[in-house]
Amino acid sequence: MRLRKIFATLATGTTLALSGVGTTVPAVAQERHIPAGYDYVDDFYWHEDCVQAGEAGRNGAWRDYMCINGSPNPIGDDYELWVRY
Repeated sequence: MRLRKIFATLATGTTLALSGVGTTVPAVAQERHIPAGYDYVDDFYWHEDCVQAGEAGRNGAWRDYMCINGSPNPIGDDYELWVRY
């Protein structure tokens, strides 16, 4: 009887974990806050590449830039370059 209860508890917990019940998505992945006045330019896989492109454009192409995580992955594997002209 006790063993059956343990297996039932494990099965229920596994089912809930696999179904996504109780999981939350980090706020970074849920929404991105892009200030008014910024325009989208391009995607970059590496954050460093996005920053380099942003800095390169400050020589007259735009006044300011932002590299924002555009991926649903909270670790980030897609960075969007947003600029202010």
